[in-house]
Amino acid sequence: MAKLHEVLAVENELGGIDTKIREETAATFSKKAEHFIGWHKRYEPLDENDADGKTPDENHEMVTTVRQKLDYMFEHVARYIDAVYQKECTNQNATADIIIDGVIIAAEMPATFLLGLESKLKKWREVFDAIPTLPPGTAVELDPTQGAGVYVSKNDESRRKTKKTVNHKVLYEATKDHPAQIEKWNDDVVIGWTHTKAWYGFYSPAEKSEVLGRLDALARAVKQARQRANCQEVTNDHVGDALINYIMGVLPEGT
Repeated sequence: MAKLHEVLAVENELGGIDTKIREETAATFSKKAEHFIGWHKRYEPLDENDADGKTPDENHEMVTTVRQKLDYMFEHVARYIDAVYQKECTNQNATADIIIDGVIIAAEMPATFLLGLESKLKKWREVFDAIPTLPPGTAVELDPTQGAGVYVSKNDESRRKTKKTVNHKVLYEATKDHPAQIEKWNDDVVIGWTHTKAWYGFYSPAEKSEVLGRLDALARAVKQARQRANCQEVTNDHVGDALINYIMGVLPEGT
């Protein structure tokens, strides 16, 4: 079992990593939504002799998914949370259970840890608030061939490809004294269609709402547990995974 000085030695380092990765994750969600989208584009000419008919297909590979990004963040979050928890357990004995809907999510949490966790949950919520969601009005379905949490558009987006042509008509025929008067105009003629199928590594609005609801429920439970902690005892070495599992919708076995 680790000594307190060993936990103290790594706490600040783990805290710095936690802050850096959490902020980077939130920035990716807010500013790099393209990382969670993949698409395939092909051009279909109407005229087989169209010079553009040999246009190669275009592909954009999805960089990652929301779930993968969260998993990466929480690997470091859990280490930091556990380090802080171990320190607080050593410093005091006042504990309480974190209980949601009658289910013990984490047992016998130290009061000082619960106080710090309240602040951390607020920061986690900033990350979840930034999660990009599926675009409204787009029909999608889960695509298990692409892994968990990947949606594919049910219908390809089709766009016309046009080509400008010049038409004209003679307003007045030419005479011995005057040239013919001709009116010219441009027409856009459809020469083909571009079809795009899109993949999204986003959360659906319902998924985002549900995970935010669980996060808020956990924040309330932590606050209530802190208030009860003065009449509780017991310690636990690890809690990060249990908290993260609840946020992600994984309840303890037997519940």
